[in-house]
Amino acid sequence: MNRLLDKLSVSQEITASSWPEKFSTECLERCVDVFRGLKTDAQMMILAIDSQDYVGMLVHEFAKTNPETQEIFSDQGFKVLGAPRLIGRRILALTYSFLSMDFVPFEESTLDSCNKPVLIFSESSTFLIDCESHLLPG
Repeated sequence: MNRLLDKLSVSQEITASSWPEKFSTECLERCVDVFRGLKTDAQMMILAIDSQDYVGMLVHEFAKTNPETQEIFSDQGFKVLGAPRLIGRRILALTYSFLSMDFVPFEESTLDSCNKPVLIFSESSTFLIDCESHLLPG
């Protein structure tokens, strides 16, 4: 059990160029389309939650109680939610406040450096992708 918690606490490995195998390129393209379709310059974040991920499922439970958070789509075992950044930050803070100290909270300064963030909770890790780098003109 302790090894599992050690693995989960190391979950802050953030990669901009890779994501879990289960999160397909098609899912990423759908997230890019969501950001592309925003009518205003709203500060939004996307939370992609693997149905097998413990922290992700807690995030999902807290997110679904907030009326400003909406499910965008479900695909390949992922629930993909959109939330205003401020609400998303509150959901993350609330989630980590319920976890033991073995779970290291997500680094907010890294999130601040992204304009169009997608947080992926999968494989006992949290991955961050900035969709802005995947946005193509058009």
